[in-house]
Amino acid sequence: MPADADLGDDAVPPSPDRRVLNFIGLDGRAHTGYRELQRRSTAWPTTGSTPAGPAGLLATCRDCFTQAYYAYALFAVAGTWSIFAVEAGLRAKLGADRRAPFRNLVKQATAQGLLSEPAWQDGRLDTGRELRNRAVHGDQQAVWTPPLSERVIGASHEAVAALFPD
Repeated sequence: MPADADLGDDAVPPSPDRRVLNFIGLDGRAHTGYRELQRRSTAWPTTGSTPAGPAGLLATCRDCFTQAYYAYALFAVAGTWSIFAVEAGLRAKLGADRRAPFRNLVKQATAQGLLSEPAWQDGRLDTGRELRNRAVHGDQQAVWTPPLSERVIGASHEAVAALFPD
């Protein structure tokens, strides 16, 4: 929990989600604590030239990633939101219609050399895209592990930063 969190007069601080406590940490040791999730979320690249829409989605996904320490399902929310940010960034950069399929936006941006190839070649963004599609078109909450969430969110930040370099 943040050191400056206002819990009110008689509030009980939140407890870590027990699934986080039982999961091996992102560094391979014991579980990853709130402060380490927060540190990692601030390491992903952002640019001042990113439009407000994608930048806001990425900010939300960083907050959700950190707060997943207390609510494990937020790892999936964070990863999904990060893919939404990539899609919004592609639409903004390409001036694309809202109905253009995400896959077509990726192909167009790749053909124009706008996307960082490594994020797509190693499967991080495509995995995130597939999981995002399952969440959007599915009937239940997906479960993402902390490492999966971290990889997809990192790739999303890299892609948006590549679209809108400073």
